Amino acid sequence: MKKWVFVLSVVLFTSFDVLADDAPETSGSCAKANTGSTCTWSFDASSNTLTISGQGQMGNYVPENLATADMSSTAPWKAYINQIENIKIDEGITSIGLGAFTKAVNATNIVIPESVTSIGRRALQYTSISNISLPTNLQVLDALALADTSNLETITLPSNLTSISNWLFATSGLKEITIPSNILSIGDYAFRKTDITSIEIPPTVQSVGDYAFRECDKLTSITISDGTSIGKIFDSDLGGHLDLSRITVYCKGDNKICDAKLKAAGYDMKSRVFRNNRRIYTVDEAQKEAGEKNRVSITYR
Repeated sequence: MKKWVFVLSVVLFTSFDVLADDAPETSGSCAKANTGSTCTWSFDASSNTLTISGQGQMGNYVPENLATADMSSTAPWKAYINQIENIKIDEGITSIGLGAFTKAVNATNIVIPESVTSIGRRALQYTSISNISLPTNLQVLDALALADTSNLETITLPSNLTSISNWLFATSGLKEITIPSNILSIGDYAFRKTDITSIEIPPTVQSVGDYAFRECDKLTSITISDGTSIGKIFDSDLGGHLDLSRITVYCKGDNKICDAKLKAAGYDMKSRVFRNNRRIYTVDEAQKEAGEKNRVSITYR
């Protein structure tokens, strides 16, 4: 009998050891290699809070390729990715890595310190963040960093940021945004399929990329400058076409130059894509308050 008790005890202790070894870590390093970073992480299951501490850069956790289909997290806290509700980044961390929190679908709150100057590609994609305060020292907000955040309705861009990256807010819940004068470029698909109703692009913006407002079905008003280079900003020939007759394009500067830019982007050409749309309305800035519309600026044939 004693022999069987001994054997059972050995089995039980061995089982507990295996379970302990298989249990996911609740803390560890998140430092970017070869940078001298001391970045560490810890997860508190009692509050579902992920805390990032230390000094320097965070590691990267998704591929560089934007087109990759596999968006599974490779972050060291991936075992808790569906449990995370709060993300707290301590002062001293200087970057948020690529894909750091992507698919943390239950994350609703994030604290980002002033020390962060870069937020990587896909960093907060597919999260439930509704309110985010970006640090004033932020210089890089990379592609798709805030894409697919359906609860994000408004945002304030910091003064050190100079570009709105490709796909940055695509398929987010964004309803309104003020583009500050420090923004010099707006990337391709930047606001694709958002709920923006109107937007003013300041003259300091040098370029607006292709399809920046594709599938923005609630967009009714956009203000551009005659000095801003624009691509095919509304829709492509791949589907999801806007009813352009509902959009008023206000021009700051010379209407003829704005019209020429829109025509150069393809918005006066007879085609399958735009055959049901009549025109884009444009007005001089001086006429904007009076609401007068020059209905012959751009006509679809």
